[in-house]
Amino acid sequence: PRAGRYPSMKLADVEGLLNCMHAMYDKASRTLQAALDGEAAPPPAELGEAVHLRLEAMSYYLQVLFSLHDKLEPAAQAGTPKRGAPPPPLGSAGHVQLIAAAAEYRLVSFCLHVLRDYLRLRERSVGGADGAARELCATALAEMTPNVVTLLQGLLAFSGPQFGKHLPAFYPLLADLIHCESPQIAAVLRELFAQRVAPHLQAEAS
Repeated sequence: PRAGRYPSMKLADVEGLLNCMHAMYDKASRTLQAALDGEAAPPPAELGEAVHLRLEAMSYYLQVLFSLHDKLEPAAQAGTPKRGAPPPPLGSAGHVQLIAAAAEYRLVSFCLHVLRDYLRLRERSVGGADGAARELCATALAEMTPNVVTLLQGLLAFSGPQFGKHLPAFYPLLADLIHCESPQIAAVLRELFAQRVAPHLQAEAS
């Protein structure tokens, strides 16, 4: 479903759909990881399909999660229904905020996972793997780059409170990304550090 249809869905149905998206990504990721670790040797066509599915699932999952999270208002969690209270009506502002708040944990967790995975692949591609595994790492890195750029642009658009809340978890990974060779990632990182990280750290220090 398009992101615009989620407000008319029950929270449990949205969660179920997100679980399906993540399961597709996870299955393809395990196939790639097994090939990199030498635990399996899938035929080239099957491995190529897994790499493609992994990227497609990652891209769509990030887009949906960012779309849901964008609707989160600063005071949304304060308005979360108390235990036992009836949920807000489908399509209402309260229901939209309920879905957005539920998406936040998934989004942050998945973004952290993607960045760690990217950095692990980079480490293996420059010295931690050899032969076919190194080539596979390099290919996966190149194909992941647009998704990492999208992820960083999403972080750049976080509200002030949300950015400050999650920066401690992201900061070490962002610092490690500085050493990556991708000019696209470097460009977004410069924006992120100049426009969000540095001002936040200065405000915290004052």
